[in-house]
Amino acid sequence: MLVHVPPALALLPTPTPLSPPDNSWVADNTPLFRWTSVEGADSYQILVDNDSDFTSPEINDFPLENQYPPTVELAEMVIYYWKVRARNSSTGDTSGWSGAWRFRVDITAPAAPNLLQPENGENLLVDQPLFTWTTVTDPSGITYLLEIDNDPDFSSPYYSKLLTENSHQAENKLVENFSPYYWRVIAIDGAGNENPSAVYRFNLKVFPSSSIGPLSPYWQNAPFTLTATATDNDGLVENVEFWYRYSSDNINWGNWILYDNDSTPPYSRVFAPPANGFYQFYSRAWDDKGNYENAPAEPDACCGYDDTP
Repeated sequence: MLVHVPPALALLPTPTPLSPPDNSWVADNTPLFRWTSVEGADSYQILVDNDSDFTSPEINDFPLENQYPPTVELAEMVIYYWKVRARNSSTGDTSGWSGAWRFRVDITAPAAPNLLQPENGENLLVDQPLFTWTTVTDPSGITYLLEIDNDPDFSSPYYSKLLTENSHQAENKLVENFSPYYWRVIAIDGAGNENPSAVYRFNLKVFPSSSIGPLSPYWQNAPFTLTATATDNDGLVENVEFWYRYSSDNINWGNWILYDNDSTPPYSRVFAPPANGFYQFYSRAWDDKGNYENAPAEPDACCGYDDTP
């Protein structure tokens, strides 16, 4: 006698968790749980527990869709584990349990950073300033968003940088024409909670820069041309001065003397040495904001002069 054995019913595929992601922090104490849909399933079972053995789950529910919005609030800073399986109420089939994912809830914003440098209202003489602020700590980790703008509402920041350290030197030159500037730092924790610092203001007063090119050959025997290059961070150099000093022995030097100036590039002047000996030169530039370049610590160029036949 033949006995008919019905084929074994295929198990439902195991769903895959989607969110909250594994090992994540979430800024919601009723986070939406999502997983992949399983063909043939008409419901699911989800377990959420603060113990990986799920012996006394905080949540044990049977949603009809492949997502679940909790009706109970989960505690902050607690490690929760969750898993899900598919069900078919008509056949009684269930899938295997998914892998258990874990997450923590953090709905508390981190502390706000305190701005250190530049100080509020400070006048800066550099166009790539260093910004510093106090360190903020959080169990979920901290990143900082540095924002610089010429509008205190930061609606379209001129400069924005996401950072992990509590200091940063601007990578792009700030333009004096946009001054005053405003800056702030937003602390962002690992769950995405944010807390901005106070807003500080600074003014930019950047000197132009210039330099006289080297002279060749070193020994000159007739009047020669000094040529300088000059730039300003907003491109408006108004005047370049040519300075020199003299020594008869290349050891003892006289005072620096303003020789001449030029307001049109290329900036150059013919220099007629008043005596045989040794000369050193530098240039100083003015910009349209009235900023006057400091004298350099070392001369830009030097030469010897002897017109003896």
